[in-house]
Amino acid sequence: MQVLALSLIATLCLQAASPFEQLVTQVRTATALQCQLRSSSGEDIRIVATRGGKLRLESKQRTVVSNGAIVWNYVPGQNTVTIAPVPSSGNATFDRVVFQLLERYRVEQQSSGRVILVPTGEPVYGVRRLVLDFRSGRLRALTIEATGGSEQWQVRSLRFNPAVSAEQFEFTVPVGAEVVDMR
Repeated sequence: MQVLALSLIATLCLQAASPFEQLVTQVRTATALQCQLRSSSGEDIRIVATRGGKLRLESKQRTVVSNGAIVWNYVPGQNTVTIAPVPSSGNATFDRVVFQLLERYRVEQQSSGRVILVPTGEPVYGVRRLVLDFRSGRLRALTIEATGGSEQWQVRSLRFNPAVSAEQFEFTVPVGAEVVDMR
């Protein structure tokens, strides 16, 4: 009975939280995420990431894969693959970037469907404003306003803790590709 009561209280608390607060909770507790985005210019990106620096980012222009130790950056238009170690600082991993945004940005404005985040100090990666748009309680779009301009992204799907296989973080160099090995 106690478990049922605690579960009900937790559910009610979660429902009372704003969509942004729910998103922050999910990001902080997730061990993996998978999302598909479409830019205002029509570029589609698929991202799968886990804690510990594992990442797979795919678009028509490039594929970036990291197994946590090595990063492969494949540019099909040039048929080149750059292979490099993950920086020892670990600051460039996907999960670290997300946590820096959560730690170093504050809510400037919040309404029922929109949250605007601004840096508390120096912008992370030049991001001066981050606008999150929610519909039906879900993140549906984001606008990144950075030093070099603004980019809008439609969030086509966002899943936390999906089943992720180790093979997603492996990369096989395409036959005939030029390799720049910086290890």
